[in-house]
Amino acid sequence: MKKRTLLAMILSLVMCLGIAMPAWAAEETNSDGCSIKAGANETSKVLEDANINLNGENKQVMVNIVSSTADKEVQQSDIINAYNKAMTSYRNDMHFDSNGKPEGTFNYTLVGADEIFFYEQTADSPMQAEMDVVLLTEDDKMEMQKMYAQKLLNEMPMIEMPFATNSVSYHARMEIYNSTVNPSQCVITLPDSATISAATASSSNLYIYSGFSGGFSADAFSKLEADLGLVYQNPDTDVWKCFMTITATKANGKKVTEKGIFLPNRQEATYMNGYMPGQDITIVCVPNNQSVDIDNSGWGSKGSIVLKAYGLARYADRNGNGGPTQLTSIMESNTVYNLESVNYHKWVTAIGGSGTAPAYNVGIFNKIAINNQIQNSSKFEYSDDGDGEYNYYNIGNGTVSMYIKRQ
Repeated sequence: MKKRTLLAMILSLVMCLGIAMPAWAAEETNSDGCSIKAGANETSKVLEDANINLNGENKQVMVNIVSSTADKEVQQSDIINAYNKAMTSYRNDMHFDSNGKPEGTFNYTLVGADEIFFYEQTADSPMQAEMDVVLLTEDDKMEMQKMYAQKLLNEMPMIEMPFATNSVSYHARMEIYNSTVNPSQCVITLPDSATISAATASSSNLYIYSGFSGGFSADAFSKLEADLGLVYQNPDTDVWKCFMTITATKANGKKVTEKGIFLPNRQEATYMNGYMPGQDITIVCVPNNQSVDIDNSGWGSKGSIVLKAYGLARYADRNGNGGPTQLTSIMESNTVYNLESVNYHKWVTAIGGSGTAPAYNVGIFNKIAINNQIQNSSKFEYSDDGDGEYNYYNIGNGTVSMYIKRQ
């Protein structure tokens, strides 16, 4: 088995294979029996008693313990447990020729709570195998979670960009002009399933979101438009999902668009999960984040753009387990923009997608605030694309509702 560079190898291999990340102790292993340590100042160690009898078979398995720090240990029973799982996969998934000889090399990877097991067995020497046991530090685990969060985001269905980068979207919006970079927030009452079913049946994506337009003093960018909020795409899952679209214009006029990343431990309302129709969802938009520990998550970059959303999700986690659960989602821009001013904050209701049939959307915004101050309705300014039917109603301090229809 080839020697591996510890963390780079772990992350690239696990991400490429699409192996599900554990919840760090989601899979309990037997801790009885002897433990094996990686010695001080060693990055690899071969067990002296490597030719152990595993699962009653007369097989020789060379086990390499790999760790970036001293005194990490693994239970021998965990190694045997990983071997048994590898053999189950071998029997179920390996291809054999007419003589019963395995075709090619068999590889198996198991991600445990505190380690990763790499098992390899060749066709020429099936009774001699190797297993690398990589002992994970806390930094390793956090880095893997961050990469898994990006992998999850990259695998989500592509969303047609809303108003900032898609001029053909039908949209209605309210703006408040403000030169500060203070956060804005609101409570969005999502339309119920019956209200939005007609729209989604016409191949339309529905958007209800907030955001802002800002500028810079630095030479790298001249202006920026950020759309931060919720999108409804699929009536089969019947949930609203967070999205982030940031379009920045460089000094030379070139536009750069990014979609951000979920923080590793604030991503459960994604994938198969999302926020339920008919519920109140709080949205917070941060133009210039100054926290390295956003929402006590342990993550954050100063100068980034941040979206926070919290409310009732359909499931307890992103894989669709459990029942309705209050969840917080946090997205952060990949780029540190250090936004220095905000021209205006905005609240938008829009229709996008490939459909051309009549469709509609309803955005109900309450508790509209900037820097935790409820905004007076006298500051509200309205605009739309002029192609559809629009109605602004229930207007009051911190409150506005928008109805939009594509004819």
